[in-house]
Amino acid sequence: MGGFLFKRKIENAEAETEKTVGIYLLKTGDCGKITRIDVTGNAAARLGSLGIAVGKKITVLSFSLFKSSVLIGCGAVRLGLRKSLAVKIEVEKCDG
Repeated sequence: MGGFLFKRKIENAEAETEKTVGIYLLKTGDCGKITRIDVTGNAAARLGSLGIAVGKKITVLSFSLFKSSVLIGCGAVRLGLRKSLAVKIEVEKCDG
């Protein structure tokens, strides 16, 4: 019985990780709720001051020509992020 519960927890954890993706993997027009921001230092402070925080809803507005950056919207804020920063922000994709 203990093995069954352990297996179920692993399956739930895998399902949870499948729901979360990096902002950079979303398509233009997709929205998501921020679940994790793996950024420290000045970049974290800047994101926080602009209202980009865990639990906030973001929308991908557009990508640059060679997908080297992404433009996101969070409330009234429009923010361009480099690819290196965007991949460190995980979101749970919204349904609608």
